[in-house]
Amino acid sequence: MDRLIFHTFEVKLELQNLEKHLVDAETGQRGFILTNNPQALTPYREAESLISEDLNQLKNSVQDDPEQLRRAEELEQLAQAKLSELAETIRLQQLGNQEQVRQMIVSGEGQDLMNQIRRQITEMIAAEEESLAERKAEAQQMTIITQSVNWGGLVMIVVVGSLASYVIIRVIMHPIDEVTGVIANSSAEIAASASQQEKAASDQAVSIRQTTTTLDELAVSAQQSSQQAQASLDAAQNALTLGSAGNEAIQETLLNMGELKDNVNQVSQQIQVLTQYTNQIDMISGLVSQLANQTNMLALNASVEAVRAGEYGRGFNVVAQEIRKLADQSYAAAGKINTLVDTIQATIEGTVTITHQGTQKVSQGMTLTEKTASLFGDVSGAIDHVVMNSKQISLTAQQQAIAIQQVVDIASQINEAAVQSVSGMTQTKVSTEQLKEAAQTLHELV
Repeated sequence: MDRLIFHTFEVKLELQNLEKHLVDAETGQRGFILTNNPQALTPYREAESLISEDLNQLKNSVQDDPEQLRRAEELEQLAQAKLSELAETIRLQQLGNQEQVRQMIVSGEGQDLMNQIRRQITEMIAAEEESLAERKAEAQQMTIITQSVNWGGLVMIVVVGSLASYVIIRVIMHPIDEVTGVIANSSAEIAASASQQEKAASDQAVSIRQTTTTLDELAVSAQQSSQQAQASLDAAQNALTLGSAGNEAIQETLLNMGELKDNVNQVSQQIQVLTQYTNQIDMISGLVSQLANQTNMLALNASVEAVRAGEYGRGFNVVAQEIRKLADQSYAAAGKINTLVDTIQATIEGTVTITHQGTQKVSQGMTLTEKTASLFGDVSGAIDHVVMNSKQISLTAQQQAIAIQQVVDIASQINEAAVQSVSGMTQTKVSTEQLKEAAQTLHELV
């Protein structure tokens, strides 16, 4: 079971490294497209050199499983297709074909490839962990979280698009519609009389000046929105970088905890060896106690025989007493040894219990750390979606700012034309008055 868990962890780590390097390559590509700075391609070039190594390691790890090897080969084809898509967008950006680059990004081809890659990685992880029910539950939870993030991103895009459409219709089109109505009414009044034409043109000029002022304010707001969208994009990219660093730290923690578990197992083995030695000492101590008892009995028998021997056995009696003292001392030392052995055994049992608990804690810590690593992968994927959406919002905001500026320029031109129209109508009125006076003079002459 330990070998299966280690193999599952090894394959999972290789898959996560492959996904991380693909995300790094995509990050470098997007940075170059946004900034047109060749230095932004550094993450792409570094990741490009590591992806091939990741795929080779993955195929070596799953070569004993034909089904997993087939999935690994399909994953290699998807990764190569993703790298080709990134290389094509970089080439077009270097040639200055930014419109084609934008169309490729908007088409979602790269995102579809990344989704297929992530699905393939998820299938391989699920296949490796199908004998572990707990890992299946985690894989299902990861899928639910990913779907929730995707739906949440889709809802966010729909809401932002609806708000942008509402702002454009409400703030830009409505004032222009009002101005168009004013112009139409003014034209009708001009057709009625020269005096009404002059008044309507004056009203029109005032309205256009107000509209121009409103559009200027809207242009400033659009520019601020574009700057805020760019700031959100920078923050999302920073979050993606931090998420990648956190994932690397967790992987390093997992490796350290694995080493700690090996060390605890070695300590447990040493304690078992020490327990065997302690048992041997206890056995030897028992033998010493038996020898002391037997020696004591022999010394007692020797004393009895010395008493029977009378005067001739006195020296032998002294020797027997000394042997008896040595037997008592040996028996007492054996008792102390037994006491020490009991204490050592009790200490060893406590150490074994603590070591076993430590092993369980390390196993639990590794499980929690693996869950955290999985969640970090989910967070990196979610942040990647946020970065893509932020880029799209920033591009839309910039296009809106450009469109609003064009409307401002057109409104300024309309304002100048209205002023000239008022001037021309005033001159027409003066000419009409002069013509009227000339007609009256002619009538008087006739």
